[in-house]
Amino acid sequence: DFLEELEQTSSRLVHLDIEPEPGCRLQTSNDLVQFVQKQFGDDQRIRRYLQVCYDTCHASVMREDPNDAINKYEQAGLTIGKVQLSSAIDVNFDELNSEEKKCAANALRSLAEPRYLHQTTVIENNSITMYENLTCAPLGNPSGHWRVHYHVPIHKKTIGPLGTTQDDLRNSIRLLPTPDTTH
Repeated sequence: DFLEELEQTSSRLVHLDIEPEPGCRLQTSNDLVQFVQKQFGDDQRIRRYLQVCYDTCHASVMREDPNDAINKYEQAGLTIGKVQLSSAIDVNFDELNSEEKKCAANALRSLAEPRYLHQTTVIENNSITMYENLTCAPLGNPSGHWRVHYHVPIHKKTIGPLGTTQDDLRNSIRLLPTPDTTH
């Protein structure tokens, strides 16, 4: 009601953009779509003022294919009102030799700190495990394909011995709304 009134009096559309985040109640596009559908049904008025903040790093950590996530929002009638272009850390320990594994594990250890949550997902044996923080992940003898919620420079494909999710970012960019329709 407030946002609608504000738009009527100011002629400016202000919307609340909800951002799925690893480890939170709404972690994925599917979680957000279900939440909005359960709480508000098909109310188009609500969808005008309640939109999506799409963070490419968060989607990558949660292993969401950009095309699938963006299609889910579109099919649910949800507008992407804000985009955060970012990359996460990506390391597939199963593809590394023992020296590369050691270097990558040491690089991750240097990033593990308690001030911020660096949610980590690991895919191993077709199963995904979520660690609330990189400090909780088994860095002693890591295996599997890791993604770490750590916003890294988007122009980098690698950072030292660590990879990034730059490919997901690039795929997202071509699918996302144009700057004149989103922030």
